[in-house]
Amino acid sequence: MRKILAFETSCDDTAVAIVDEAGVIWGEALYSQVKEYESFGGVVPEIGSRAHIEQILLVTKQVFAQAQLKHQDIDAVAATFAPGLLGPLLVGANFAKGLAQAWSIPLIAVHHIAGHIWAGFRCEGFPLGRFVALIASGGHSALYLCDKNSIQTLGQSLDDAAGEAFDKIGRALGLGYPAGKKIEDEAKRGNKDRFVFPIALRHDPHFNFSFSGLKTKALSCIRAQDNLDSQCVADICAGVQEAIATALVEKTLKAALSLNISSVVIGGGVAANSCLRAKLSEACEKANLSLFLPSPQHCTDNAVMIAKAAHIKLQANLLSDFSTDVHASLAIEDQDLLVK
Repeated sequence: MRKILAFETSCDDTAVAIVDEAGVIWGEALYSQVKEYESFGGVVPEIGSRAHIEQILLVTKQVFAQAQLKHQDIDAVAATFAPGLLGPLLVGANFAKGLAQAWSIPLIAVHHIAGHIWAGFRCEGFPLGRFVALIASGGHSALYLCDKNSIQTLGQSLDDAAGEAFDKIGRALGLGYPAGKKIEDEAKRGNKDRFVFPIALRHDPHFNFSFSGLKTKALSCIRAQDNLDSQCVADICAGVQEAIATALVEKTLKAALSLNISSVVIGGGVAANSCLRAKLSEACEKANLSLFLPSPQHCTDNAVMIAKAAHIKLQANLLSDFSTDVHASLAIEDQDLLVK
């Protein structure tokens, strides 16, 4: 069983993992930079790059100790090369290049979205044929038609990503950064029907999303409150979460049913949201669709998903070389640019 050492440094987490072809996770560790950004209310690329540089070797050593392996046991090195913040991407990509060159083993450049799509691979019965994937995170909200050999974009957010909307609304409510989990916790004691927020493009035939109108309405609602007490915050959070989850679920079901696809996969940080998971599970069950949910831990950015995407490329001999560059923006259809 070939083992891949994988790195994910596209944004604010330094993640490292060793995974074999059977999907066994030999070692996995992550350094989160959340505390570095709390006072800024969002990611600062320069700070992120420095933190990745400081942590990547330490996290790698931690993974090797956990796995009880040596570098001679590694058959290939993989890293996220696109899309993401250029500075953080360069740290992971260059570290992976250095190891691959020093150890004389293959280098595999992975597209971040491909990683999220394959994050649920450890779910029993994960589809080998065609499936629809919903990827929802702070930077991405999109639907994809997938199989093992191709990924095609079906629709995407025309403005804010779902996670971005959560963060901006959470900041206005004083919940800090990142706000997704805090909004979810507040929503549990809130009344989702007190404030009703718009669901854009709901009846349009395409599979695109839009969350800017919802965000604007929520910010206006917050400013209009004479007394933004604890219950009011909880009720706004519940209404916002309900609208975002409903928008994601409805478009996902529309895509799967329109294309006669029987399997749905979900990934990305927002996929850890319990409301979204429950609503999508219920909707798929009613529509007789199979749903594959990665663990909440593997919805957020992680290196296990990068390793899985890399194994698929390794099996197809889709390798990279040391001239392969990182890309801040790269459509999933253009991921062949990462192969040399």
